[in-house]
Amino acid sequence: MNVSHRQLKIFVALSHALSFSRCADQLNLAQPTLSKLVREIEEAVGVRLFERTTRRVRLTPEGASLLPIASRMIDNYEAGLSELRGVTNGHSLVLSIAAMPSLSALLLPQSILAMQSEFPEAVTSVYDVMAEEALDLLRRRRVNMALTAIMPGLENDRDLETIELMSDDFVLLCSRARPPKLKEKVWSEDVLSELHLITMPRGSSTRLALDVSIPGDSSVRPVFELRNMTTIKKFVQIGLGVAVLPELAALMLADDENDIVHLSGAPKRSIGTVTRRGETPAKPTRRIISAMKTFSDAFMRSREVSP
Repeated sequence: MNVSHRQLKIFVALSHALSFSRCADQLNLAQPTLSKLVREIEEAVGVRLFERTTRRVRLTPEGASLLPIASRMIDNYEAGLSELRGVTNGHSLVLSIAAMPSLSALLLPQSILAMQSEFPEAVTSVYDVMAEEALDLLRRRRVNMALTAIMPGLENDRDLETIELMSDDFVLLCSRARPPKLKEKVWSEDVLSELHLITMPRGSSTRLALDVSIPGDSSVRPVFELRNMTTIKKFVQIGLGVAVLPELAALMLADDENDIVHLSGAPKRSIGTVTRRGETPAKPTRRIISAMKTFSDAFMRSREVSP
């Protein structure tokens, strides 16, 4: 079945008018021309859509079934054209962002508010995912932008473009009731090897950044590899181990029962936005990136002056 957008609009118009003469006037067509077009539509779909008598026109059961489908197809087509024009003009109002949960909680809410003050009609979708999935969604064109850890080598990716926003220190998340006995607050194999460590699973961006800082033949070995933040929080709380996490992730889990411990010389991870290379982000997307840069700079300054 091959029905054009114009044919769908004619079918919907006649379905509402239920009069060839009235519909022809609305469409600025001669009535014989409209009759011919309707016959072509019925031939294309393979069924009669209208019952015609000398007094009235009404939909057949098949026509009544097709009407809501045709209406949706027209709406989707015109919405797609509108979005395409927006992309062409650099100001699409439909945004989709894949973000790591710790980053979306810190940077996205205020940044989206700042964008919406300038583009109040913008519709924004946010997907809370891990770094690897965020980049996969971006490559598959499911999202416009990723907010994620900048993994080693990503800045050299010929398909993706990165903008670094800030850096994030690795810290220890410890139970306040069962604090670890540290020889000294220094990031070293000697200190870490004596802890029951909880880390993210091997292959994750967080674990990759962590492994780079620890020699392959090191005696530092995690006791638990956990991905879910709620599970990590509970394991730490009851004293099953000490979690090694980026500070932004640890801040989400710190409370009256779990505390953050900083170690001098701890490794860092880079955090930033990733877009598809060669594509100019729409204006709302650029506004969100600008706002996130402002908020991340303010956050970095607050960490520098905090005790």
